Amino acid sequence: MSVQCRPFCIAALLIVTTQRLPAPISDQATPAPSKSNENIKHQFDGTWIATFSKKAANEREINGSYTIIVKEGKVAVKNIDLTIVSRSDNPLYGSERELRAVWICSSANITPKAATLIVEWNEIQLSSWTPRSIPQEIVQNFSPPSGHMISVYAISGDELTRINPSEGVVYHRIR
Repeated sequence: MSVQCRPFCIAALLIVTTQRLPAPISDQATPAPSKSNENIKHQFDGTWIATFSKKAANEREINGSYTIIVKEGKVAVKNIDLTIVSRSDNPLYGSERELRAVWICSSANITPKAATLIVEWNEIQLSSWTPRSIPQEIVQNFSPPSGHMISVYAISGDELTRINPSEGVVYHRIR
């Protein structure tokens, strides 16, 4: 081998046999979720209650409350508690003039965005009712709208208002 070629061969041999070093270790951690995203997510957490009273077209009086519980900005449960009172000449069933029924539903999906909360509700379920002398099939006739619904709520301090579709009630945070 010629003297001129020898340095090139040694350099090539060193390059080929040199082990590759791993990438340098960085002291930078993965960025944590921003405080603003966490605040948006948790600003809806808590128990929200709204009450209402109205007269139905058939002169029945309906008093009720809605309770929504939001946990960690991820899960919501809605409780609908209604008392329906009819006139004595127009009973609800048999001679019964008053019915109290409770329905519940849970969220299928919940999305907090800035000052709004978007909730896709699962099917509503009848939980309990009194008097039990009224058959379940009759009680179901008084059910709030059911099916998968999407509701949009707007927050302002400790008040939550459903804006899509509008209920005309304001929820208040109690904890």
